[in-house]
Amino acid sequence: VVFWHGGERRESQVVLIAAPGSDATEPVTMGPGSIFEGLAIADLNPALIERLGLPLTAGGVAVTGVAGYSRRTGLEPGEIPTGFNGQPGQRAGDFARIVAEGARGWELDMQRGGQRATVRLPGG
Repeated sequence: VVFWHGGERRESQVVLIAAPGSDATEPVTMGPGSIFEGLAIADLNPALIERLGLPLTAGGVAVTGVAGYSRRTGLEPGEIPTGFNGQPGQRAGDFARIVAEGARGWELDMQRGGQRATVRLPGG
């Protein structure tokens, strides 16, 4: 890299490496037995943020796929769940555990298009 500093032309070598967390993150897909069956969520990293077109400040997890029964939830790829039934979760495994425990009904806190929202869904 050639640059100017203090009125002088200088040269430096720069090593390019992959962004931290740019490795593909395997999504966690919710199993049978709940309304979220087929919902895939993954831990956010720079590569996933770019792929989903999310703000650089996004953190936690994001919906990466909606298949099977989970289509009935109205959730879409790129939405960011921030909590299930009042339990915060920052990792995909947290949400998988909460869903596996089951509930009579679900209150899903999330960010949709930069706005906070709460989605209420039946249990099962």
